[in-house]
Amino acid sequence: MMSTMPPALIGSGKVDFLAFINDGATEEVIHTLIKDYWPSGVLISGGILAALNANHSAASVPQFVVIDISDSERPDVDIERAVKTFHGAKAVVFIGDRNDATLYRTVIKAGGTDYLLKPVDAGELYSTLINASLAASSYTDAPVTQSGKSDQQAKLITVIGVHGGVGTSTIAVNSAYEMAEKFNHNTAIIDLDVHFGTVALALNKEPSVGFRDALESPSRVDTLFIESALVSVTDRLSVLATEERLDDYVKYNGDAINMLVEKVCNNREYVFLDTPRTLIIRFPQLVTEATFVILVTDLTIVGLRDAVTLLEKIQNISPGKDVKVVLNGVRQNADGQVSLRDFEAEIRRPVSVVLPDAPEFVARALNEGKPVRVVAPQSKFINLLDVFCAELDGSELDKTTVSPMQKLFSKFGKK
Repeated sequence: MMSTMPPALIGSGKVDFLAFINDGATEEVIHTLIKDYWPSGVLISGGILAALNANHSAASVPQFVVIDISDSERPDVDIERAVKTFHGAKAVVFIGDRNDATLYRTVIKAGGTDYLLKPVDAGELYSTLINASLAASSYTDAPVTQSGKSDQQAKLITVIGVHGGVGTSTIAVNSAYEMAEKFNHNTAIIDLDVHFGTVALALNKEPSVGFRDALESPSRVDTLFIESALVSVTDRLSVLATEERLDDYVKYNGDAINMLVEKVCNNREYVFLDTPRTLIIRFPQLVTEATFVILVTDLTIVGLRDAVTLLEKIQNISPGKDVKVVLNGVRQNADGQVSLRDFEAEIRRPVSVVLPDAPEFVARALNEGKPVRVVAPQSKFINLLDVFCAELDGSELDKTTVSPMQKLFSKFGKK
């Protein structure tokens, strides 16, 4: 909001964002930031002079302060005074109309955050403030080794379906849930299908606010924004998804996707990407950066053909990539299915797991907005999925000498 109150009254209420500006164009930028991120923020005309006359208690120091020093006759002195005035703020950013590296050095030496040249970009200013805040509050809490690097690197798992209807989202959602709740890993799942994605629906969650913006604009992607956009499912599982209208064209940005995935991976052990197959052509990093690629298919001729096509494409993008082939919705002795032996011969690799057709559980779980484990914790579907997730995780379930294949085909009666 725009304020004409005397600076001495700032301390009468807690303000997270405070800006002292002396030109109309920059005021418009500040109005945008206040509207989008800091509804309780205050904009005061007067620039550096108003900032130096501000009077507040230590308890009322704003988290973020922006000060225009364009009118300062002694910027070196005024910058130092302003930093002392707002001691305790997480970020004090100065802006001005002088393209002078000396001003930047003065700001940093005095303990300020940064100096930005007018005209100021809203995205750049926001990122500067938030990044400084994260650094000040040690936002990332991951263990750090003596080398200074995070002791824990998230495993990125890209899940791709060979064609529609094979249950890609079912596998992505339930694998992520198992990693979180069965194996106790901090996990996130990102639905990259912005029009027909079902991840949020399958977990009975509202779409994430601002996710589309994050996919289109790298300037919107920062840790604080992503963490606020993630929707919690459990204490260890969160979701990033959206449901855009068909009339709304979403212009995916490769840099934004890179930053998005990187930020979500912070402080997480597993991140699953529910990925439309055509996206890997436009954005091969979805394959190259993945720890594993899960390729979901069925035992149909179409599924076999598309599996071969996608496996070739994945290997062209990232030779030697570890691809786990998941057969889903398999029915015993069903007409129209390719034999498992022929399927594996054509794709030239073993299948990682064969999951049974279990519509009574899977459809019920989707209709109720719950993972299959919640609906049918003892089902063969979940037991086999757990074995598969244990393979991904490199951990062990109860000791058994029976392979997932043998379990499935030797006891394929009641699911």
